[in-house]
Amino acid sequence: MPEYSVAYVNWIEIDRKECELENLEKDIATLENLLPRNITEVDLRNKNLKAARENQKALVDEINRMKDSGHNAGETPEERRKRLIARVDTVKASGVKAFLKKVAAEEGFTISRLKQLIYHKSKPQIRQQAPFGLSDRQTPSSKRRV
Repeated sequence: MPEYSVAYVNWIEIDRKECELENLEKDIATLENLLPRNITEVDLRNKNLKAARENQKALVDEINRMKDSGHNAGETPEERRKRLIARVDTVKASGVKAFLKKVAAEEGFTISRLKQLIYHKSKPQIRQQAPFGLSDRQTPSSKRRV
């Protein structure tokens, strides 16, 4: 199963909704150009136009909301780790036996990748090296003379 990031999946969803919006706008243009022949067709046309414009507004709002929230796009690695740990704890507490499998499927990656992210240990701090010619235990006054 390929591993896709949440941001990539979110981008695909936004793209799909934008295509849906384009199709809706084409339908609205078609309805506007339609010349009704009687009163019932006028009412039907106006009703369909109103519904299409409401759908259009809702779709635009949803696309903007998804873009603004970024759906974790600006998430730091530590924030992501905390979010995943919280989600695993929630699913585990709900009684699901395969909780790692469930969370990994929700996020779109494998169980082993989820474990790497959750059980990640921070890298040890690199010690500052002593000045050239001195070991880390020697100070300038304790340096041996030859």
